[in-house]
Amino acid sequence: MLDLHKTGSLHIVPQPFIDLYPQQMRYGPGQTRKDDDEAGLPVNAAILPTSFLSSGFKRRQQSQPESVIPAKPVQTPSSPLFGYNRIQIAGRRVRYQSWDFHLTLRKETGLRVYGVYFAGHSIISEAGLDETVTSYWGYSPFMRAMTSLESMYGVGAMSSELSPGIDCPKEAVYLPVRLVLSGESGPKVLKHGICLFDWLVQPPGGPLRRHFEFPGGRSEASGGSETTEHTNFAFGTPSRALVVRSVASIFNYDYVFDIVFHASGVIEFSVTPTGYIHVDTVPPNWFSNPSNQSWYEKSAFGFVSNTMPLYFVAHQHLFHYKLDIDLRSSRNFVKVINVDGPANYPVSPVSEPPTLWISSRIPRSELEARFHTQFEYPKQYLVCETQREEKQENPQCVGLINKGAVITLASHEHTRSYAWSRSVRMSFFSYHVVSNVLFIHALNRRHSK
Repeated sequence: MLDLHKTGSLHIVPQPFIDLYPQQMRYGPGQTRKDDDEAGLPVNAAILPTSFLSSGFKRRQQSQPESVIPAKPVQTPSSPLFGYNRIQIAGRRVRYQSWDFHLTLRKETGLRVYGVYFAGHSIISEAGLDETVTSYWGYSPFMRAMTSLESMYGVGAMSSELSPGIDCPKEAVYLPVRLVLSGESGPKVLKHGICLFDWLVQPPGGPLRRHFEFPGGRSEASGGSETTEHTNFAFGTPSRALVVRSVASIFNYDYVFDIVFHASGVIEFSVTPTGYIHVDTVPPNWFSNPSNQSWYEKSAFGFVSNTMPLYFVAHQHLFHYKLDIDLRSSRNFVKVINVDGPANYPVSPVSEPPTLWISSRIPRSELEARFHTQFEYPKQYLVCETQREEKQENPQCVGLINKGAVITLASHEHTRSYAWSRSVRMSFFSYHVVSNVLFIHALNRRHSK
C-alpha cells in the first residue's frame, strides 16, 4: 500500500474522528490543559519509592525487615473509605494487615505476586496471569480467522500509565515500573505503573461478618419479649481489602487487572475488559439471505451501529491464571469435596438415601486432577497441607473458586495454540508424587469473563 501511495495510485481521504463514546475522554497523567498550566494549577505527582525499581525478590524466612516504609498517597485522604496507613512498602515487599507479599509486573504476563503470606503462614509461592486470548467471529474472512493471543505482544509491556482519579483513587499509592521491551528500544519507565489502595469491599460499607441476636432469641415481630443472659447482643466487622491494580492497553482493548487481598484471608484475581469494541464494515449483500440461513441475519455477528455502516464484532475473552500454591510448605495435596444427593444415586428399593450428603476424594494422578465444571453437581476444590493430613481429621486447606468458568466457542482445530480454553476448567500439576497421592506444587486455573 505504501508503494501505491508513493506512485499516486492510492489516494488517502482524511476522515473526521468519530467518538463512539461522546464526552468520556479524559486527560492522561502526562497530559495537561494549556490553561491549567498557565493558571498554575497543581499537577498530580505520585510518591515514588525508587527502591521498587531495583529491589529483587528473595525467598524469606518468618523474620521481618528492620525497616518498613509507610506508604504515602498522591493526595491526602478525605474520605473514610481510605486508610493508606495500613499499607507498608519496603522495596517490592508489601504489607497490609495480615498480608505480606512481593509484587512485580512482568513484561509477558503483567501483574504478579510472589511469596504470599497470611498471618505469618505461607499461602502462595507465585500467582498471576499466564495468558489471555480474544476470539472474534465476523462476516469477512479476516474477522472469521482473527484470534489474538495477547502474551505475544506482552501484557506487561503494553501496560499504560494510571490516571489518578480515573484508573485508581487519587488517594492511592502509585508505584513506578521499569520494563525492558527489547535490546533496541531499551528500558521503559511507567511513573504510575501500579496502584495500591485500601477500599471497602463492594457493596460499599458491607460488613465482613455480622450478627444480631434478638432478645430471647426471637424478634418483636414473632412475639418475643423475654430476655436472657445470652441474647440481645450484636457484633460486626467491616470488610476492607487491599486492591493492587494495573491496566494493559492492548490495541483497542484495555484490561484492568486487580489482585484483591481481603481481610478475611481471601485473595481474588479479577479482570475487567474495557476500551473500544472491535468493528467491521457491513457488506452490501449481507441482508439478502439467499439460503435463509441464520448467519445472514442483521445482527448475526454483532449489533449494527445506528449512525454508520459498521457492526460491533461478537467476540469472547478468555483468561488463564496460574497459581503456585505452597500452603505452609511446598508439599500439598488436592482434595475434592462432592455434594451428593438422590439425583446422583437412584432410590434403592432397600433404603432411601438422605436428601443431601458430602463425600470427598483425593486425586491420585494429574489426569484425575483435571476438572470439568458441572453445575448440577457442586464441588469444592481444596489444596491441603500434607504434614497435618495424618494428624488431623480436617487438615489446613485453601479453597479454589472459579467464578468465571466458561469454555471457548471455537473448534478443537482453532484452539490448538491455547488448548487450555477447551472443556477443562481447572487443572492441577505436580512436581512430585509420593505414596500414589498427588502432591501439588503448581496450580493452573482459568478465569473467564
